Amino acid sequence: INVLGTDIGAKNYTEAAIILHKTWNLDRAVAANDGVNTLRILPGEIGIQVDPIATIKNAQKIGRTGQFLTDAEQIISSYRNGMIIAPVVIFDFETAKAGLENLTPRMSRPAKNAMLKLDGGELIEVPGEIGYTINIEETIDLLDVDPYGIMIYGSANIVLKPVLPHINNVSDATEKANKLLDSTASIHAYDPITNDQVSWQVRREDISQWLSIDSDENGPVVRLDENLAAEYFTKINDQIGPERKIDGEMYSSQLVEAVQNNGSISTIINYNRTSYLVKEGDTLLKIAWKLGFPFWKIMEVNPGLDPDNVIAGTELIIPAKDELLPLPIVTNKRIIISISKQRLWAYENGELLGKH
Repeated sequence: INVLGTDIGAKNYTEAAIILHKTWNLDRAVAANDGVNTLRILPGEIGIQVDPIATIKNAQKIGRTGQFLTDAEQIISSYRNGMIIAPVVIFDFETAKAGLENLTPRMSRPAKNAMLKLDGGELIEVPGEIGYTINIEETIDLLDVDPYGIMIYGSANIVLKPVLPHINNVSDATEKANKLLDSTASIHAYDPITNDQVSWQVRREDISQWLSIDSDENGPVVRLDENLAAEYFTKINDQIGPERKIDGEMYSSQLVEAVQNNGSISTIINYNRTSYLVKEGDTLLKIAWKLGFPFWKIMEVNPGLDPDNVIAGTELIIPAKDELLPLPIVTNKRIIISISKQRLWAYENGELLGKH
């Protein structure tokens, strides 16, 4: 006697049960096909199994019907040609449901929300994409129709259902991003040492470098990154010279606000420390007079310096020029003092108010 090719003849009850379970439930694979993907799985993963006990009971009935002629015919036929019986296939709803839930991550593709990208300073709207996942209820109904055929032929159809993207329209984000990129924000920089003033408009390509486009459950989130805005001033500092600088961290939040509101900001140009190589004949007083610094300010940043014995070839640190301006800068008022000419000039809004 064999079960569709699985020989259980002359086996005892336990041996036959083990052979049937191993051959049909453990070694046999089913191709789960959803029309997109095909996975090889055990039939038990989708709730379908051969029942070894029920199958063996059917095998035991051969030649034991209680009708002499029928029994004799079955015994003789089995002896001469072998007897083939069908396996008893069972379907378990709960096992199928749990199995399909486990298969879902492997046979699904998540939907992709529409998004907004920035490429070379230009905004690109990327449309959403429909995804798919297993329709568990309909698949179970389909499996329940013919579990025997699925086991025998080794193929099971998996029903899919579409998954729609949560975000399909990013026009609002595009409008907001374009508004930021087209901002007319400007920067006014003032050098209190030289009295230089310079203004410029922030360019679209610069804003695009610190425009950040993220996503949350509601779609694209457009914002300006203050850290990247601070780095923008690094490029500006390269243009105004190695000695001067604008503190990006100090003004980055103001710059972001100005771009958002098409406004402007006023910044102060600061100075970096420099160095001086002592020459033959230099004294600390001569160096201070030449550079326009009180000698005690130079001593502050060069601890251990002997003011009476400055050695030629020594490299001195020279304080930043704006260290001479410890009080807040008043940009529209200015006092100039010339020690050599013994004169003082007072200005307000660029006009001379008095000379003394």
